[in-house]
Amino acid sequence: MKKLLNFLTSIVLLLLCGFVFTSCGIKTDLNVPIYGDWEREGQYVVTFRDSSGYFESLIGGMWLDAKENNNISIGEICYRNINSTDEKNIWKCQIRIYNTYSPHETLYWEDCTLTLNSDETVITVNCSSDPFTLNKYE
Repeated sequence: MKKLLNFLTSIVLLLLCGFVFTSCGIKTDLNVPIYGDWEREGQYVVTFRDSSGYFESLIGGMWLDAKENNNISIGEICYRNINSTDEKNIWKCQIRIYNTYSPHETLYWEDCTLTLNSDETVITVNCSSDPFTLNKYE
């Protein structure tokens, strides 16, 4: 009887926690379509899992320079705080920006939006700079 009571208490607590998170607007799922590997052509491959995106490999461009200058490394977070929105296939997050135009190279975080196309093969990343795309990496 005690085990049954503990089990039922656990279920109630889980349900309450889920209610609290959804009532407060905290969304913990990413709507799995963006999970996996995505390539920014000529730059890097990012792996989305949990609520972050991680550098999987660096292909070229400024991100490879950043790695060679020991500013970033493979496996490091480059997209963070990914949260689904009320619109299907759109997420809000922060992206790591590498500024090579200032007198000193700087890394900082910037708010952006991820929009997945209807075929689930292209993500458009919209930040304050020009939008760019990530293609599903096979």
